[in-house]
Amino acid sequence: MGFEESFTAFTTGVGEKVKGNTEVMKLRSQISSEQKQVDELFKNLGKKYYEAHKESGDSEFGLQETIDAIRFHESKIMEMEKKASEIRQATDAVSLTPQPGTEYGGTPKSTVTAGPNSFCTRCGAPIKPEQAFCIKCGSKLT
Repeated sequence: MGFEESFTAFTTGVGEKVKGNTEVMKLRSQISSEQKQVDELFKNLGKKYYEAHKESGDSEFGLQETIDAIRFHESKIMEMEKKASEIRQATDAVSLTPQPGTEYGGTPKSTVTAGPNSFCTRCGAPIKPEQAFCIKCGSKLT
């Protein structure tokens, strides 16, 4: 793999990580907004409960609607947290460098020992015994 291909693979990987991180940040913002809604609903629930017990002692007064709204927002939070986790896992899987023994994209490195009439097994370029890397594609030679 030549420099241009390596650079393209690197920038593509960076782009994927940025995209994933941006999506996670958007989801975290939405989660925060939903959590604020839940907090406000809990506050209202407490006020309603207090008002109901303060006057009549009836703990069922007007609470079901607030409880349902809290459950709705909590389920939205759980869905967004799951999605953020999935995106984070996919983003973390993007590699900016080749894994040991491979080039970008998982292609095995060339492992030809250079001799007087040797050629790179990756690109076919002639190689000299003193070369550590192929001049054309950059594959490591052994």
